[in-house]
Amino acid sequence: MNNILDIKTPTQPEAAAYKSDYGLENHGITNARMVYWSLPSEALYEEIAFRNEAKISRLGPVVANTGKHTARSANDKFIVKEPDTQDKIWWGQYNTI
Repeated sequence: MNNILDIKTPTQPEAAAYKSDYGLENHGITNARMVYWSLPSEALYEEIAFRNEAKISRLGPVVANTGKHTARSANDKFIVKEPDTQDKIWWGQYNTI
């Protein structure tokens, strides 16, 4: 949501309460105007409805239209080969480096 009018959203007070002590600056992310940290489901539903970013279906799930190009290429996915799972993964063309 482009909030150029500085409209307060319903979850801003809650977002401030859940803010991480470590901060995004320590991860190299700067100038983030409003960050929503680990909000409870109810707050996320409020924000989704306020921003009109998705629909909430009759039984509760969020239904979002994410657009045309949302899938990641198989070449962008990585699986770590570990003793517990190495026999359960097909290590073919897409799962090897």
